[in-house]
Amino acid sequence: MKKKTTAFEKRIKRQVTSRKQRFFVSVTPGLTKLCFNELKSLDLSYDEISITSGGVEFSGFLHDCYLANLHLRTASRILMRITDFKASNFRTLDKKILNIPWELYLKPEVSLQISVSCKSSRLYHSGGISEHVEDGIHKRLSAIFKETRIGFDKKNLQIIFVRIIDDRVTISFDSSGESLYKRNIKTSWSTSPLRETLACAALQFSGYTKDIPLIDPMCSAGTFSLESALIATNTPPGLYRSFAFMNWPCFKQTRYKQILRKAKQEIILSKTPSIFASDKDIKSTSSFSKAIKGYDFSELINIQTRDFFEFLPEKLTDKKGLVVFNPPYGLRLGSVKESEKIFLSIMDKLGKDYKGWRFGIIVPQKKMIKKIPFKAGSHPFLHGGLELYYLTGRV
Repeated sequence: MKKKTTAFEKRIKRQVTSRKQRFFVSVTPGLTKLCFNELKSLDLSYDEISITSGGVEFSGFLHDCYLANLHLRTASRILMRITDFKASNFRTLDKKILNIPWELYLKPEVSLQISVSCKSSRLYHSGGISEHVEDGIHKRLSAIFKETRIGFDKKNLQIIFVRIIDDRVTISFDSSGESLYKRNIKTSWSTSPLRETLACAALQFSGYTKDIPLIDPMCSAGTFSLESALIATNTPPGLYRSFAFMNWPCFKQTRYKQILRKAKQEIILSKTPSIFASDKDIKSTSSFSKAIKGYDFSELINIQTRDFFEFLPEKLTDKKGLVVFNPPYGLRLGSVKESEKIFLSIMDKLGKDYKGWRFGIIVPQKKMIKKIPFKAGSHPFLHGGLELYYLTGRV
């Protein structure tokens, strides 16, 4: 016998799941166009999609949010817009916050983090705004549910973004949880020097596809190799992780399982290595090997301990492909002089042994493009507060 739908479930369906919502995809500066193209390629039921300050906006149903979180490779976070209103003082803010149907978005026992940003607004004290918003949520939930507990559990944290510009308040829910660059694959060892979203963007800038071999000769944490393996096998970057929307009262587990099942059916596996990761540091290669052991895509990656300057690409593959670098510049290596020295050594090696290959290399200064003896393009991006450049071309 089919379970009877409650009045509360009907409210959720009427006001949340059956309505198209507005979503904002936060993107690292420099990657917005890539993310926009990714979104357009997905099978979303959006009415509109546009590039805006800080990312990409689109309208769609809740399951489109599931799909985007699962598949987007260059996005940082996806927010669902809840409401916006005018408020120039705390009295108005309190009234508006209390009128938001928080029960449709939050469970009685919830862990909250209120993130506030203000600009050109009479409400400018972020700490005070955060307290008023959390207090209003607690009052509303307490009036609806018998027991309500708002706490702080990092594993099940719901971030609510409050943005105030010119006294206009926008309330948004984080649907992602941990930042989307976290694929939940390399969980047992050191932090990668390059975020997965940036590595994926770099591969896209270089025109990487599953049909060409990839050499990652200074692999360190293996981020380039891992992202190329996910691309080559058509594995969704969010396949191995959870998302904040899974804790929402409106979450439809059956619908998400359908999306997941379809995504798994579209994965293309191969037992023939076409991604060659190496590093002269045995600790890095050993850790990387352990991290990906047991994953279906791992057979695509050949991991060896060796020095880039001491092997030839034809010993790995008879096809021309892409060779990528994130050399240990700056804080990881030392002085600017040392950075330039290793950069010039790489260029010399490419010129001698990689003719016909595409290359991509991350550099700390745009002027280094002038030292490349081949035609190359430059793509700026931010990483850890630093402005870096990805140079790519053909030898």
